[in-house]
This record gives sequence, structure tokens and C-alpha cells, in this order.
Amino acid sequence: MFTSILTPVDGSPPSDAAVKLAIAMAKAYKAKLLFLHAVAIPLPVHDAGGFAREQIVQEEQTRGDEILGEAMKLAKDAGVAAQTQLVGGSVSEAVLTAADEHGCDVIVMGTHGRTGIARAVLGSKTADVIARSPLPVLVAPHLS
Repeated sequence: MFTSILTPVDGSPPSDAAVKLAIAMAKAYKAKLLFLHAVAIPLPVHDAGGFAREQIVQEEQTRGDEILGEAMKLAKDAGVAAQTQLVGGSVSEAVLTAADEHGCDVIVMGTHGRTGIARAVLGSKTADVIARSPLPVLVAPHLS
């Protein structure tokens, strides 16, 4: 049914739940996995030559590499073929672009479970992807 699964990762417990679900799905369907981490590029910081901005971006890239490495280890331990992609920009744009470019047929994401006013005020990357994706989006809840 599924041959290519995209899972955005950010190191949070809901993201970890999505990784576990995506690995189980990939194993069941013999599908390949793509783990994606998007690094938000900060607005210009007024300081001596932009050093702070570069440092922030570098730290976020390093953190992203670590998060992707953890997801890859879980996939490898489960015997599932996977690859990673680290990109800059908004999560929802990165997810939709990567899903299209890699020919994915399902997106598996975590959610923080916010509803009502909290969701309206805080926004939701998952809700944005669901609203805009031409692909099915499977949401793995974080059970605390």
C-alpha cells in the first residue's frame, strides 16, 4: 500500500511517537523512510557582522543532525531502509516540498494534542500540512 513514508522529526516526544509508528509501517509495508528535519532560519540579528545568526544556524543544524541520527539508528535497528534530509525553512513547506520531490505516498507526523484556543493561538504545523497536503497524513498522538 505504501512504498515511501516521510516523517518530519524534531526530537520531541510526539515526534518520537511518529518515528516509531513510521518505522513499524515501513517494516509492515516494506517501504522506505525519509526522515526530515527543518531548521528555521532566524531573522537577522543586529550584532557584530552577523556572527550570532551564523552561530544559531550552526547550532540548529548540529541539533538537527543529532535528531536525524537517532531516527536513523532506530530504523537501522529495525531493519528498515531510511534516509535523512536536513533543510532550512518552515516545517510545513519543507514537508510538502520533500514529499513531492521524493515521491512519498504518505506523511507520518506527531502532534502535541493541542485543541481549541491553544491550537488557534499557537498554530499547528501538523494541521497546516494536513490542510495543504495532497497526500494522506497519519498523525501519531503523543500519549503522556
